[in-house]
Amino acid sequence: MIWPAAPRLDGITMLVLQRELRARGIPQAEQAVRVQDLPSYHGMILCNSQGLAPVGRVDDTQIRHDDAFTAALSSGQYVVHRGA
Repeated sequence: MIWPAAPRLDGITMLVLQRELRARGIPQAEQAVRVQDLPSYHGMILCNSQGLAPVGRVDDTQIRHDDAFTAALSSGQYVVHRGA
């Protein structure tokens, strides 16, 4: 799981998700996320106090959508699929 290295508010949903991923041994990293790199990702979500939502596009760049990734995160299973 890549968390963007950018200004943000670490909200409760993000903190819970980070905790659950850590507990399951899922690697996490904070790094710069550039628009030109987005096609290499296997999915993207936004999280806030209302929950999680998949991201389908950033500007003109389509974001791949992995149904299993989003469903697992949304259901609270917090299983993350990492790309090669």
